[in-house]
Amino acid sequence: MMRLYSRISLMAAFLLYACLLAVGVYHHEPWFDEAQAWLLSRDSRPLDLINTYLRYEGTPGLWHFILGLAAKTGLPYTAMSIIAALFALLGVLLFLLYAPFPWPVKLLFPFSYFVLYQYAVVARSYVLLPCLLFGIAMLYPKRQEKFYGYVLLLGLLANVSLHGLIMAFCFASIDLLTFVKARSSLNPAQRNQLILGFSLLLGLGLLAVWQIRFPMDHSAVHPRRSYDLGFALDFTFQFISRALTEQKVLSGLVLGLSLWHFWKTGTLSLFLWPVLIMGHLFAFVYASVWHEGILFLLWIYCLWISFEKSTPVVITRPYTLATICVVLGIHISWAVTAFRNDLKNNYSAAEQVAEYLKTRRASSPSIYATGFHSIAILPYFDHNIFANYDHHQDGAFWDWSLKNDMQHNLDLIVLDAPDTIVHGIKTRFSMTAQRLPGYIATKFTGHIYWKDRTLEEDSYVVYEKINMLGQR
Repeated sequence: MMRLYSRISLMAAFLLYACLLAVGVYHHEPWFDEAQAWLLSRDSRPLDLINTYLRYEGTPGLWHFILGLAAKTGLPYTAMSIIAALFALLGVLLFLLYAPFPWPVKLLFPFSYFVLYQYAVVARSYVLLPCLLFGIAMLYPKRQEKFYGYVLLLGLLANVSLHGLIMAFCFASIDLLTFVKARSSLNPAQRNQLILGFSLLLGLGLLAVWQIRFPMDHSAVHPRRSYDLGFALDFTFQFISRALTEQKVLSGLVLGLSLWHFWKTGTLSLFLWPVLIMGHLFAFVYASVWHEGILFLLWIYCLWISFEKSTPVVITRPYTLATICVVLGIHISWAVTAFRNDLKNNYSAAEQVAEYLKTRRASSPSIYATGFHSIAILPYFDHNIFANYDHHQDGAFWDWSLKNDMQHNLDLIVLDAPDTIVHGIKTRFSMTAQRLPGYIATKFTGHIYWKDRTLEEDSYVVYEKINMLGQR
C-alpha cells in the first residue's frame, strides 16, 4: 500500500511539475544570454561556431547545435524555450524514476529553484545538466558493463559548458584510476572496451577544449588576480554556501555533514575534485550567480552515487537526508518567489520592445541601439535591424571581440540623427531615462529575478525623433 501511495504521489509530482513548467515558459521573456545562443545557432555555420564564435562564448556548443536543429528549419524563437522545458522534464523524470532517495526527497526536488526555474524556465545550456548527470548516475553502478553509454554521456556532459568539461574530466579520471587498479582482473575483451571507451571520451573532450580555447582579443573576460590559495578556498566556500542555503553557518553545517557522508561512502573525491577545480575557475577567471546551480547539481549527483553505495544503517545517512530536505525547502521558497515575480512582471523587456518596433518600422527606417543586451531584441526579427551594429558578419549575434566598435554613447549617437534609438539599461540600480534633445522617450521595464530578489534591471528606453510638426 505504501509503495502504491509513493508511486501515485511521484506521478502527481511529475504532472504538477510539467504544468508549472508550461506556465512558467509561457510567461517568461528571454533575455540576452538566451537570445545569444539562439542567434548563434540560427545565423552561423556549424564549422564557424566550432572554430570561431564559441571561443568568445567560453562554452562548448552542444546546446547551440541542439538549438540549430530548430532555428535552421525556420521554427520560431519560442521553440528554444520548449526544447529547454523538454530537457528539464527529462531530468526530473530520471530523478523520480531512478534516484535512490526516499520518496519525500523525490517529491521536493522537482520544485527546487534551479530545477523548476533557473535551469528550466530560463532556457540556457544548463538545462542539459540534470538529465546528463542523472543519466550518468543511473549507469554508474554498472558502468563497466555499459561503458560505451557511460562514456558517451560523459562526453556530452563535457560539451555542455566548461563546468561540464571539468566534471567529466574528474569523473573519468577517478574511473580510470579505479580500472587501472583492477586491470589484473580484466579479460582482454574488457580491456579493449575500456581502451575504446576512454578513446571516445578523449575525442569528445578534445572537441570541447578546441571550442573553448581562449581568444586573446576577448573584450569582456580577463583573469582577476595573481594566484592565492587562501583566496581560492574562501571564494569556493562562499560560492557553495550561496548554492546551498545562502546562510554561511547553515551551509557550513550542510557541507560538513555531506563531506562526512561522502568520506564514509567512498565518494569524497567525486565531490571534492570538481569543486576545487571549479572553485579556482570561479575565483580567478569568471564567476556568475548562474553558476551556483552547477555546484548544487553536483552535490545532488554525488549524494545519488553515495546513496547507491551505502545502506540505511550507515550512520551518516539520516543526518544527510535531513540536510537534503532543509536545502530543498529553502530552494523551494526561492522558486516560489522567482516564479511569482516572472509571472507578474517582465523578466526582460526585449520582447515588448521588439513588438513595439515592429509597429514603428515604417516610420523609423534607421534604428540605432546601445549595449550588448539590446541583441536580445533581434531573435524576434529575421535579421539585424540595428544600423549602427555591423560586426562584419551576416549574423545578428553579439561579437565579443575587440573588433566590435559599436557606439554606446548616446550623445555621440544623436549626432547621426537616427529615427529611433534603443538604449539598453543593464544595472543593479533603478535608472530614469536620459533626456535627448529632439527625441521622445518611452521606457520598457524588465527585471532579472534571482532566487528571492531582483538581481538587476533589464530595461530599454526607445527614443523616437520628433519631426518638424512636433509629432512622432
